[in-house]
Amino acid sequence: MNELTKTLTFVGVAVVILAAALVSRPRPLEDDRKGDEGELLCPDLADTKAARSLEILDFDEAKSELRTFKVVQEKGVWRIPSHENYPADAEKQLGEAAASVYDLRKGPLISTDSTLHEDFGVVLPDPEKLSPGATGVGKRVTFADKDGKKLADFIIGKAVADRPELHYVRLPDKDAVYQVAVKTDKLSTRFDDWIEKDLLKINSLDIKQVAVEDYTVDEAARAIKYRGRIGLEYDSKQFKWNLTRLQSFAEREPRDEQLAEDEELNSSKLNEMKQALDDLKIVDVQRKPKGLSADLKASDEFQVSDDASAISLMRRGFFPARDPEGGITLYANEGDIRASTSNGVEYMLRFGNIAGKGDQDAADGKDEPADGKKDEPADGKSDAGENRFVMITAEFNKDLIPVPELTPLDDDSPSNDVDAKPPAKKPIPAKAAGESPPQGGPGDGPAGDEPAGDEADGDEAAGDEPAGDDEASLDEALEAAAQESNDEEAGAEEAGAEEAGAQESGADETETNEADEKEPKAEPSADASDTDDAPQTQPPSSAKKGEPAGPKAAGDKPKRTAKEMVERDQIEKENQRKQADYDQKVEDGRKLVKQLNSRFADWYYIVSDATYKKIHLTRDDVIKKKDKPAATGDAAKRDDHEHGDDEGDPGDELNLRKLKELPE
Repeated sequence: MNELTKTLTFVGVAVVILAAALVSRPRPLEDDRKGDEGELLCPDLADTKAARSLEILDFDEAKSELRTFKVVQEKGVWRIPSHENYPADAEKQLGEAAASVYDLRKGPLISTDSTLHEDFGVVLPDPEKLSPGATGVGKRVTFADKDGKKLADFIIGKAVADRPELHYVRLPDKDAVYQVAVKTDKLSTRFDDWIEKDLLKINSLDIKQVAVEDYTVDEAARAIKYRGRIGLEYDSKQFKWNLTRLQSFAEREPRDEQLAEDEELNSSKLNEMKQALDDLKIVDVQRKPKGLSADLKASDEFQVSDDASAISLMRRGFFPARDPEGGITLYANEGDIRASTSNGVEYMLRFGNIAGKGDQDAADGKDEPADGKKDEPADGKSDAGENRFVMITAEFNKDLIPVPELTPLDDDSPSNDVDAKPPAKKPIPAKAAGESPPQGGPGDGPAGDEPAGDEADGDEAAGDEPAGDDEASLDEALEAAAQESNDEEAGAEEAGAEEAGAQESGADETETNEADEKEPKAEPSADASDTDDAPQTQPPSSAKKGEPAGPKAAGDKPKRTAKEMVERDQIEKENQRKQADYDQKVEDGRKLVKQLNSRFADWYYIVSDATYKKIHLTRDDVIKKKDKPAATGDAAKRDDHEHGDDEGDPGDELNLRKLKELPE
């Protein structure tokens, strides 16, 4: 090989090496992503309503555990596949989550070196590649449409030092790392952030009664060991709890007890329990056995002898037993509590076995903030503890809804067929309803009744005679009857009857005048036949002059005045309104119980240890020793003296001065 050939060969090799070096050398950042800053991080997520699923992968370094959370809309219903398809209240939450990222823009480019991903906390959370003790793993967020097409997919890393509003972010298939202003509070992996917050649909102000059954199940002896029963009632007017039942057990026999003189109800604990029911939060769920319906009655699908179903229940601390009626009664390992409300709903909470340790993040009630510092609870105590299974059911009790007090109506009064509208003209006064005319008096009944009296007076309208005419007519009739009698003794008896009748008439007249004073009287018309307001009536033809009128026929009801008819109409309407309101409350209560049991039907609920302790009450929780009253006055002085209070009372020196000022 000549020198020229060698030279050309060396040159060719050098060119190849140079080309390879140029291809493999790291490119400057400004050349790699020139003009990239400010562009949308997720350009395909322009329409947030198109998102039909969200998946979040988050690695817990402390536990070396990868958390997977996913919410999906199927057939119009949002569900959480990672929690056995539990219904999610996700439409609002997902919308807020999508809105928090759809307009994210890339900030300054920080690095394209994949070896630095761990430093920035943007390592891909891949369950197949992660190993125990992995660090620097990021949170992967993926939005997809109804067809599964990814609308957004990125990894959130650590917060930027001294800039907690900024995070290191990269796309899963790219090495470039950017600073991005992203909020993580809406991208939560906590189960309770994606479900209906108001689980019981209960208002603490509506709770009227609480019944506590404190017992445990002895599995070995297959027996229930009762510790106590407590009945409580809340007086919403006095804002006070009252004890309605207190029982202890000795050899399985209940024994009634009373509060001791130095004992009282612990209102603070009871009010805390009410609030915990109102704000009941669950941390997880598990499905109940198929066939165990919402009201816990036996169905064709569930059998106590079914090993799989029975084991499922007993593992969680619930023990089924046949009741005398052929249904199923469930006993819980840690007793139960029944809370009754004024809308007719009774909530039964049965407390089962421990469901594992609580999550500190869940106990704190939030995800880890951007600066990596967690807020401590206000009382300085952690809520993390042993979670517990709870089974919840609802029943309707109509007796809990207050029955309205209806105003009674007069059953002897005329029917409502009578027009209750008052006449346009000034009404003519009438007798009070039910008032009886004096015996023998003509035409003294209420307007509209046929008067009994002289035929000669039949052209006068009933009720038009002024006060006092009744007495005069009665005297004339009795005088005529006395003159026709030849028997002096009979005449004397008639005279006595006349005197008695006059006294009775005078009393009736007084009552009539008093009634007329309460109700304005219309001036009697000079010509009764010209008065449109007064109905024209004729006396019966069989009545004889001077004969006293007989009693009114049975069933003959007096007519009511226009004012009374208006008042009656108002009472009836008010009664109807009260009854309709009561009926609506009953209907609403039944509907609510149906909705609640439909929600509770399929699930074991899991609550935190803190929630369990607030609701699961025992005798020691409900009853406490009375606080000793603070000593005042002479008692306080005696107490100070007995305990050797040498600091002195500010008033002691003044009292000594006064004693010195007293004359000897």
